[in-house]
Amino acid sequence: MSEMNKNIVFSIVAKNYLPLAFALGESVLRLNNDVDFCILLADSADDLILEEQPYKVYLMDNLILSPEQLVDMEFKYNVTEFCTSVKPYFFDFVFSLGYERAIYFDPDILTFKSVQPIFDELNDKSIVVTPHYLTPEITYTGLTTESLILHGGAFNFGFIAVANTFAGGQFVKWWMNRLFDKCYQDKIESLHTDQKWGDLIPSLFTKDLLISQDMGRNMAFWNLHERNLSTENDEYVISNRITKAPQTTPLMFFHFAGYDISASTGRVHKNHPEYSLAEFPELNTLYVHYGKALKRNGYDRYVKFRYGFDFYANGELIQPYQRRLYRRLGIDGMNFTKPFNVGAQSFYSLMKRNGLLGNKSNKNIGKSNEFNMAGFESKLTKLNFLMSWAKKILGADKYFLLLKFMQRYARAENQSFLIKEAKDSYYFINENRDYSRLN
Repeated sequence: MSEMNKNIVFSIVAKNYLPLAFALGESVLRLNNDVDFCILLADSADDLILEEQPYKVYLMDNLILSPEQLVDMEFKYNVTEFCTSVKPYFFDFVFSLGYERAIYFDPDILTFKSVQPIFDELNDKSIVVTPHYLTPEITYTGLTTESLILHGGAFNFGFIAVANTFAGGQFVKWWMNRLFDKCYQDKIESLHTDQKWGDLIPSLFTKDLLISQDMGRNMAFWNLHERNLSTENDEYVISNRITKAPQTTPLMFFHFAGYDISASTGRVHKNHPEYSLAEFPELNTLYVHYGKALKRNGYDRYVKFRYGFDFYANGELIQPYQRRLYRRLGIDGMNFTKPFNVGAQSFYSLMKRNGLLGNKSNKNIGKSNEFNMAGFESKLTKLNFLMSWAKKILGADKYFLLLKFMQRYARAENQSFLIKEAKDSYYFINENRDYSRLN
């Protein structure tokens, strides 16, 4: 830490996202002379020479986690879950270095104004967050469904700022505890990585929280229905699409969530083909600017890096359901201190003995959906035919009771009976119950 700077901005990435963090750092330091910027690499450092990176890159061993705890998190979480799970741990780390105020930005963000106003707010408050949107509508018009917003949480944690105060420290410690084993993306458990926990902050840290009402912060796909981008005096400004109020707000930072660098799809968000950039032509210049920033910062080189924690020690891909079975076995007391290993007593060998390694070449099993699955309509027709027969056999009441049960039963955590070594101790998990009190 430099002697004069007490403020820091940081991001957390896997190796292939480093150019995004570089572009973020470039935008932050261009506009803020009195802040430091750094990156936490939530990945193995293989194939990287840290000293050659344009910004300070910290490794995972800087965090206050034992080697056993760290490898447990690296294995049980996917890349998104893991990168978000270590966020409060890195806040804790930078505070231990002496920083007084810290801002976290997702790597797919660029700043367009100084972030000093946020640091100023941390002189009076210990936590600053941004809601997904700010304007109520009787009839909702947003691009993201309200059910998805409710699942994701009231606040978007692509940004969060915390002060190194007693209250800020209490919040960080509380958040660390929750994310060690509850940072999954799981609708059944009402978890959305690190972000859903933010819904509790207004109740638990009421006096220490600032919910920012600045529309120039965290403009993104989920609030395009509310915020219109334009320029005034060669600067980006935001106006309210819903209220049509004449006032404008300077754009402080834009969140390029779902950005497709190829731009060949013409989508606002790569996972939402229903929305075209043609509907938001004011974003074109901004998106082109971001693409150039990524290219300038080495995107074509870094995008080829593999996520180091996606593979067993023998190079085979770890499938999403294997991570969840690992979690379930841990709940049942069957622990593996070196889950990436492939030896005789390893988690890998357990999966192999029970026929749960799957297709080693299938890299997209966790990303299949109705848009990218080959022959989806045909498969759905066949499934509907089978389910129609199930309804005839069971009757309507029992059929829909079965479907209700299957919502939980179909989770990978409830499939541990497929492992013969765990079969005798199997029990069904309903996330709403504390089974330890029933035994």
